[in-house]
Amino acid sequence: MNIQLQKDLLRLVIEKDLQITTDAIRLISEQKNPKKALENSIRKLEANEFLLTTTHFTKTQSISERKIGSPFKTEVSIIQNFTKTPYVDDLQTISDFFRARYNHFKKVLSPRTNNTMSLAHAEKAKGEKCSLIGIVSDKRVTKNSVILELEDPTGVLKTITTSPEANKQAESIVLDEVIALEGSMGDDIFFTNNIIQPDLPTGRHMKKLSDSSYVAFLSDIHIGSKKFLRKEFKNLLEWFNSDVESDMQREITDNINYIFIAGDLVDGIGVYPNQKDGLYETDITKQYTEAAKLLSKIPENIEIIICPGNHDYTHLAQPQTPLTKDIAPELNELNNITMVSNPSLVNIHTSDGGGLNTLLYHGTSIDTIIASDKTFKEGYKHPEIVMLALLKKRHLSPIYSSDLVTSGQDSMVIPSDIDIFHTGHVHSNGAMNYRGVTMLNSGTWQGKTDFQELCGHEPTPGNLPVINMKSREMQLINFYKNESTRI
Repeated sequence: MNIQLQKDLLRLVIEKDLQITTDAIRLISEQKNPKKALENSIRKLEANEFLLTTTHFTKTQSISERKIGSPFKTEVSIIQNFTKTPYVDDLQTISDFFRARYNHFKKVLSPRTNNTMSLAHAEKAKGEKCSLIGIVSDKRVTKNSVILELEDPTGVLKTITTSPEANKQAESIVLDEVIALEGSMGDDIFFTNNIIQPDLPTGRHMKKLSDSSYVAFLSDIHIGSKKFLRKEFKNLLEWFNSDVESDMQREITDNINYIFIAGDLVDGIGVYPNQKDGLYETDITKQYTEAAKLLSKIPENIEIIICPGNHDYTHLAQPQTPLTKDIAPELNELNNITMVSNPSLVNIHTSDGGGLNTLLYHGTSIDTIIASDKTFKEGYKHPEIVMLALLKKRHLSPIYSSDLVTSGQDSMVIPSDIDIFHTGHVHSNGAMNYRGVTMLNSGTWQGKTDFQELCGHEPTPGNLPVINMKSREMQLINFYKNESTRI
């Protein structure tokens, strides 16, 4: 027994104005890194607790002990992460940005089209069947057709749909996305009979790993809001520590390796008028301190990947840079947390057949897409409808007015090598599989706000989506009703 070590640990406890039982200090002193184990245990204390017992230590270690024999370790590799925001110098910078977007998608669309012409060339090819590729600069819907104005480096051309199928395809087209049209040239207008979007390649199969570990998904926790579901979130934290009775759920909790959080960890301050009235904590740094205290109760063997949202302390323009140490020091000090940008692309479990790639995006553009056409009117209730549209466009935020940083590379382009597409923002759960990609919106841990009441939105709070990496089956675990649903 190392008496000096126990004295040193006791001194640390006293410095924190806390107390500790003899059994707890003995147990902690026997660990590989006693000081770190003690610090972790202190972080698990509730605000009104002052006595450290063995419960605070052993409960946080339980899952790790059960996973010692696992053939795979947790692995997080950041593939795409935007840590700096480029400057928008002038109109030329914006022009170059959209030219780069056009050139990127032209390479994607050209192999899928025949007799592709520039817009200037097509104007001189009256009656000839051909294909066009361009950025949508205008859209008008008439009684029997849809008029789209396309732009490419050679000019601008007006097009009109000529069939019910093309009309249907044009409904979901939004401004500033890049598309291909098939048809023929008339007098100063192009007659469109088919529209091609960049879309994901056909024939993609859902990738499944050999390890039956689980991934959990959270977003829109809104710590600091009076509507924050503290009780349900505390139940969630206990659940992550395998404090469950159901054998089915214990199978999940014992094998969770990763948690993705898609933004709005805190409610922030000054996000909208009179927000202060709805906060129990108006200091955003203290909101993040509380967030760190809560997330520290998640076992350290579970990797947590966090991107910011529009309520977090970062600029609103997309892409948003990761949460930094100066605003959230306690969060950044947690060993199992990885901060990434919004959006970001993250690979997990690499050793198992290359792992799975998760596209993490808060989902701010869902608002602008829903407002763009009646096709998306159910988007707040079923966010997967909008997510599917974004996948087909291969772009997270195509519309210029959606707070884009229009400089440098187009960071909102959706890569083809993704397995999971995770969003939040609209506070409603939704899920769908498409061409090998699992799309999901992880809902919220905030109750219904006055703004949502005004808009008629119905959030689905307290739901936790989890995915088995071996079967790729998703379950939705409800901490309101204490039940799970297979999706």
